[in-house]
Amino acid sequence: RAPTAAPTPLITALVLPSGHTPPTAAGGARPNDAEIPDNLRPLVQALPAIVIPTPSPRQATRLVIPSINVDAPVVQGDDWEQLRRGVGQHVGTADPGRPGNTVFSAHNDIFGEIFRDLDRLKPGDEVVIHTAAESFTYIITGTQIVKPTAVHVMDPTTAPTATLIS
Repeated sequence: RAPTAAPTPLITALVLPSGHTPPTAAGGARPNDAEIPDNLRPLVQALPAIVIPTPSPRQATRLVIPSINVDAPVVQGDDWEQLRRGVGQHVGTADPGRPGNTVFSAHNDIFGEIFRDLDRLKPGDEVVIHTAAESFTYIITGTQIVKPTAVHVMDPTTAPTATLIS
């Protein structure tokens, strides 16, 4: 009898809240694997490289938050190298303006400090996400400070939603 195939659980590797060593550390700023819990470190280190999707006119290209003076390019992916270049859209999240959760992240203390003032956002503030063909305005409904393990904030949604993570 042939073995029954079983689904493989999806593991999302996140290193929060700082995720890196400070720029003043020996060797400068770099990912800080020491913040990954010991029991998860082998899983995270074994993860394959993330494949960046082929560009599409529906992908985000620019993110503007007037109330905190953010106007930054958006790149696909949110690993170390992508976040050096701008705001990263988490691979596999919804395209702007479409049903689902569009997840963006950027540093608040290195590489441009794009999301340095994210905690100053208030309900009613606007976030404008540009694509090659359209712009979508999202309205801030609230902010949360969550533990590094609270990855539920990245869960899919049924309505067009944007989640900003620093």
